[in-house]
Amino acid sequence: MGVDTLEEKLAAITAKGCSGWLEDAKYRIENETWLKHSQAIALRILRTLRAKNISQSCP
Repeated sequence: MGVDTLEEKLAAITAKGCSGWLEDAKYRIENETWLKHSQAIALRILRTLRAKNISQSCP
């Protein structure tokens, strides 16, 4: 495997633009309380569905 081949492979798998990870991290920090609250609600719903043996999929 030559250096050119490795560089080509690396160029092919790397992102072409900004990933936006910093903005995502800031959002999660700023909204931590709300996100935890939303997660708790979603888990309650899933537990209730499982307890009642109800599927989320269409028949």
